[in-house]
Amino acid sequence: MRNKRQGEERRMTWIMQAVREAVEKAYHRMKWNSVEDPNIVAENRLLRIIAEQGEKRLRTYAELLRERYHMRLDVSDVVDAFRRMRISNPEKRAELFDWARELTRAFERALVSGAAEDVAAYMAVKDRRILQWNNDPSRQHGAQRRIGIMFLLAHHPELYQRDDGKKIDVLGNVFAKYVLFDLSDALRDACTPTRVSRFDQKSQPQGETARLQRENTMLKSSLEQAEMLMKDLQEEFDERLAASREQEMVDFFSRLNSERYGCILDEILTLRRGIKELRKAHCDVPVEVSGLFIFVEKLAQFVMDAHIHPILPQGKVRDVHFADIEACDYEGRPFESEADVRRVKVLSPGWIYEDKKLQIARPKVKEVVTDGE
Repeated sequence: MRNKRQGEERRMTWIMQAVREAVEKAYHRMKWNSVEDPNIVAENRLLRIIAEQGEKRLRTYAELLRERYHMRLDVSDVVDAFRRMRISNPEKRAELFDWARELTRAFERALVSGAAEDVAAYMAVKDRRILQWNNDPSRQHGAQRRIGIMFLLAHHPELYQRDDGKKIDVLGNVFAKYVLFDLSDALRDACTPTRVSRFDQKSQPQGETARLQRENTMLKSSLEQAEMLMKDLQEEFDERLAASREQEMVDFFSRLNSERYGCILDEILTLRRGIKELRKAHCDVPVEVSGLFIFVEKLAQFVMDAHIHPILPQGKVRDVHFADIEACDYEGRPFESEADVRRVKVLSPGWIYEDKKLQIARPKVKEVVTDGE
């Protein structure tokens, strides 16, 4: 038992050193290639909270982020964080989180036992593709390995120094992936008695030829890693560029539906409904006004052709639980429990960019209070 415990401690020390080196290396590479992105910081902190707390309501995540990190975030910011990581779909998101928990458990088993079969099982979990990336079945989801390392480090904060926490927070998909790779290599090295670690290589007595061969191998490996990193960074840059173009379109339509401009998208729906009622009633419309009707129809067609669609039916009255309207702006009595039911009316339908499931405007609902309530 004592030898087993000592072996686990030795492996932990080995991996801790590797993780700290990997975080430092990734952080400096990130600083060299880009600037710190506050969105990535928010995403990583959100992932850490999910790893620690499990599945919660979106509002709970926002509250925990405010309490722990003093970040002024609400439900819409949590939704945006999931969207940026391309895990907006709750079912797909749950698949990735379940995989990350399985990865953490596999790491713990391999760390404790040091057995080759447990290390192999961990590697198999690490390399498993949960979701496709850009419809390419050969590629893992871009955020998968970042989610994995964030969950793993959230459960094992002893693997890194306290000051490294802020450095880990700024790592996006690419740099977080390489931290996971280095951690996995260290786990394999620590659990392979006959393998010479890169931490012990300096102390190994070797001849000049063997030393040069080893250095040559290490240089080739470093070059291959650098080429892979540059390719990954280029892909990430292209993806961010495409995402920024999408965001520009979302911002444009969001401004159209802002109160400053009179909620134009909402008004288009109201006008179309009014025009249909007038035509159904066979009302005589002056020629001067009929041109306005055509303009409204064309404007509505433009919005629909851009794949901008309402989320909820405007004006509809229905009974809801809190979970049904968590992503809405709600006006009314507070919900006292999950079972509470409120009758609400949809004042504003909210809008979404259907192709990418990007929310443009949140729906607005108001409680319908009847006499006696």
